[in-house]
Amino acid sequence: MKKSKTKIFILFVVVLAVSVSVVAGIFFYSITNRILTDRKSFHSLDWIIQLNQYDRIEALDADQELYIAYTGDEDFLIDGSGKRVARSSDDIKNSHILTVFTKGKKQGYKHLDGKVAIRAEFDEAYDFDGGYAKVSKKGTEYFVIDTKGRTVFTPEEDASNLEQIDGKYFLFYRDQHRSVINVETGQITGDVNLYDMFHDAGGGMIAAKTDFAWDNVDPMYLLDKNFRSMHSGQLYGQIGCFGQGLCYVQKLVGATEEEHEDYQIENGYMNHDGKVVLTTEKAILGCKFAEGMALVYEKNHIRCIDQSGKVHFSFTLAEAFNRDSDVNFEYDYAQCYFRNGKAIVYDRKHYGLVDKKGNWVIQPDFDEMTYAGTDKLLVEYKGMSGMIRVK
Repeated sequence: MKKSKTKIFILFVVVLAVSVSVVAGIFFYSITNRILTDRKSFHSLDWIIQLNQYDRIEALDADQELYIAYTGDEDFLIDGSGKRVARSSDDIKNSHILTVFTKGKKQGYKHLDGKVAIRAEFDEAYDFDGGYAKVSKKGTEYFVIDTKGRTVFTPEEDASNLEQIDGKYFLFYRDQHRSVINVETGQITGDVNLYDMFHDAGGGMIAAKTDFAWDNVDPMYLLDKNFRSMHSGQLYGQIGCFGQGLCYVQKLVGATEEEHEDYQIENGYMNHDGKVVLTTEKAILGCKFAEGMALVYEKNHIRCIDQSGKVHFSFTLAEAFNRDSDVNFEYDYAQCYFRNGKAIVYDRKHYGLVDKKGNWVIQPDFDEMTYAGTDKLLVEYKGMSGMIRVK
C-alpha cells in the first residue's frame, strides 16, 4: 500500500513538473515571440541611437537638440545626430543648464561642462524647474534654492510636505493649512486645502484634483495663475490641456462638494470662457488640439476629430477602459497630440506614432514615447532607451 502511494506521489510530482515546464515554455515563447516581432518592425525605423547603446536618455534642451545619456555611473552629452558633445565646447560652457551630481552621500549641482555650480551639501537635490529647485539638508526638511544656491524660501512648519508645483510655485503648509507661494514675488495664496494634485492645463491655467470624492468621481477645479478657482467654482470630472483655444473637460453641471446626488455631465471641449462648444458624449478623455485635430478616447476606441467634431479615423484600443480604470492624463496622455502631421498615440498598452490618415508610422510597440525635437522621439522598450528620427 505504501509503495502504491509513493508511486502515485511520484507520478503527481512528475506531472506537476511537466505542467509547470509547459506553462513556463508557453509564457517565455510568447514573450520571446513578441520581442522578435517587435524587433522586425524596428528595422525599418531611422535609429539615431540604438536601444542598447545607453541605459537612459533624457532631453536637456529639445529645442537646441541637446540630450544627456547615462551608462552605469557615467553620463554623456549628445546632440541630435547621436554624437557625443565635448563638455569643453563653447555652446556647453555658455549653457545655463544645471544637473544633479552625487559625491559620497551628498548631492549638488554642476554645469554641463562638468564644473561644480553648487557644491554637494544636500541630502536630496531635485532638478531645477524655472530657475528653482527643492533640496534638503536634514533628511526630509525641504527648502527652495535658486541657481546660485541661495535659499529663497523655507517653510516654517511641516517642511517634509514642500512640493514644487510648477517653476516658481510651491505648495507648503502654513498654520496647518496648505498654501501656495510664488517664490519670486513672495505672494501667497492661502488655504488651498481643497486641492490635492495638480497638472498644467495650458494657457497659464492649472487643473487641480480635490481632496474629496464620491462614487467613482475625483472632482477637479480649473485654477488661474493665482490658484483661484475659475468659472464660479465649477467642478469637473476630467480636465485635459488647452490647445488652439479648446480644452477637453467632463463638466459636472449642478454638482458641489456638499450636493452631488443630482448632476449632469457635459462632456466635450471647452473654450476659455468655460463653455463647452464641441460635444463628445462617449469620450472618457480627450487630448489637446494641435494642427486642427485631437485624439479622443472612448471605452474601446480612439477617434481623431477636427474642431467641427468630424471623425477622420479611428481604431480599437489594445485594452478597453472599464469602470475602475485610473486615468492619469499628465503621465500617460499629455504627449498624445499632433506635431508636424503626426501624433503620438497610447493604445492603453504601448505607444506608437500615427499620421493624419490613421496610418501607423511607427507601430505601437514602445513602453514610453516622447517628443524630443522637431523630428525626433525618445523611446523606451523593455527598459532600454533609444532615439528615433521621424521620416
